[in-house]
Amino acid sequence: MQDLKMTVLRNDILSLFKKAEKPLKANEVLERLKKIRPNAKPPTVYRVLDVFVKKIPPSHFCCCC
Repeated sequence: MQDLKMTVLRNDILSLFKKAEKPLKANEVLERLKKIRPNAKPPTVYRVLDVFVKKIPPSHFCCCC
């Protein structure tokens, strides 16, 4: 994760995952993100999710730890 620059947008999306009570689909992330960033569009979410998948080890997504 050291190569990943954590922008405000990435932190916002990561915090949505941390607060979620269940796994989120991309469209659910977008719905929740629009509450704090009304101008958010699908490509915004997909780009951030793509970066997360490529740069963050899967173990960091585990919510059971």
